[in-house]
Amino acid sequence: MKEKETNMNNTMKYLGIFFVVALLAAGCGSNNNGIAPLAAGGGGVTIDQAAGGVPVNSASALDINDNNVVVGFLEPTAGATFQAAAWNVGAAVTPRSLDPIAGNAFSAAYAVDDEGKAIGQSSKGTQKVAVYWPAGASTPVELPALNAAGNSGALGISADGSCIVGDAQDAGLASQAVIWIADAGGNFTSPPVVLPVSLVGSAFSSANGVARAGAQISVAGVAEDRLGVAHAMVWTSTDGGAIFSAADLRTAGEAGSQAMAVNASGKVVGEAETAPGVFAAVLWDNTAAHTRTILAENGTASAINDAGKVVGTASGKATVWNTAVQGFAPQTLFATASSVYGTNNGDATGNFVVGVNGGKGFVKKVN
Repeated sequence: MKEKETNMNNTMKYLGIFFVVALLAAGCGSNNNGIAPLAAGGGGVTIDQAAGGVPVNSASALDINDNNVVVGFLEPTAGATFQAAAWNVGAAVTPRSLDPIAGNAFSAAYAVDDEGKAIGQSSKGTQKVAVYWPAGASTPVELPALNAAGNSGALGISADGSCIVGDAQDAGLASQAVIWIADAGGNFTSPPVVLPVSLVGSAFSSANGVARAGAQISVAGVAEDRLGVAHAMVWTSTDGGAIFSAADLRTAGEAGSQAMAVNASGKVVGEAETAPGVFAAVLWDNTAAHTRTILAENGTASAINDAGKVVGTASGKATVWNTAVQGFAPQTLFATASSVYGTNNGDATGNFVVGVNGGKGFVKKVN
């Protein structure tokens, strides 16, 4: 993806870097092994159409829920403005538009809850603002602003839809990690809560993923220190969001790190710059020490489900790890440049994963 596509505004600079993928390889391969494409071990299916079945130049599938609704964004023609989309995966893949705010052109969806509520960003005049699309709807709802004149983006949502996280510019136009928490009626009516950062002199933070289990809320993200070094962060609340505590996950000796996702048990995944320019896919456990484990020396981990299945890239190829088994049983999904961005919890036969391969989105079942 081009720089304008992945780093759409300063509030998304880390997530933008993460979403850069090589869109050069072939699409999902043929399924010559006799297994149905969407069965475990099948070849998967390509996501490359807009609403109405219109072919597109490129598409990115970024998240999938437990009802097999996929969200992401597409480029209708080369160089065109991104448009958010959802795809229902069943006997066929059915696309649906997720429109920008009326009178605007850009939209992108980054995550989806189990009901089907998608979250992301829309242009609004010269701004980019956080929005959500109610389940089944194409018209967005703007999330309350931290600063009405600033940019914002919604980057993650809890499975139950009660918590949305992202970043928003404050009155000084510094980007802050934030969380929106729904009221008792399930509505987002209050401005976002700024998540605390323990780094002295920090001028940038962003929240990338969130999970909720009862009153416990866990948020994964990143914050810069006063020297501009990125630190992976996890924020935790045990009282439903009234108070959050912050934990710095950066390991001594790292050139930088960021946390991309967290599951309901508090396990966190992301990437760590173990040496300048060398990035590893990593898992932080849910102990008080947040012990770091490297999943791949050259890669990134983008999502983790409640069973501990982790998805991301290793050596530039879409990879799945099972942290519940010794050695993590890594599976490389394609022989070409590719990445996995999202996973659902699945069932006894496996879980669906989504990502990008060859400039097109894909959905594939793994076990």
